[in-house]
Amino acid sequence: MEAIERYLEHFEKTIADLQGKLILDVGTGYPLFAMECAEQNIARVVALEKNFESFGLARNSLAAKEFCLAIGCAEQLPFTDEMFELVITLFSVPILCQIEKNVSHTINEMCRVAKPGGEIWLAPLERPDLPELNEWIKVKLTALGNNRNYLLREGNMSKEIAGIPGSLREFKYCVIKKL
Repeated sequence: MEAIERYLEHFEKTIADLQGKLILDVGTGYPLFAMECAEQNIARVVALEKNFESFGLARNSLAAKEFCLAIGCAEQLPFTDEMFELVITLFSVPILCQIEKNVSHTINEMCRVAKPGGEIWLAPLERPDLPELNEWIKVKLTALGNNRNYLLREGNMSKEIAGIPGSLREFKYCVIKKL
């Protein structure tokens, strides 16, 4: 449950927020979150990456797991509208969105595939070495916040960096509720 707990603490959420949902994990990398959700029978997770190699050795253990690995681009998600109760991305937005257009397309796509009443969890919202990216994300989230179809909750979280005692990193996150 280590990966699940790590995801949840970034968004100040609990396992109850995942229970029984169909979840899309955008930019999952090695799909430990999806694997743990399946093993614990918490939720069904579709782990999305841009290429099959990103999944690493996880693809060898698929037969025993109840989750799906999907290949696709965050700016054009290969799913139908309003398919997922929860869309999450942890540490992917600053990597995926190197240009302003990508920020808008990626967040629009996550909103498109979220069901009404569903949520989109994004963290972190900033990257210290790319101030223009931080501004693009802020502009996009402000526009969403002004849209009556969405409710936004942003927050800050301090987390100690694993293996470095006394070190703290600040993370900004956002939970978008699709009304």
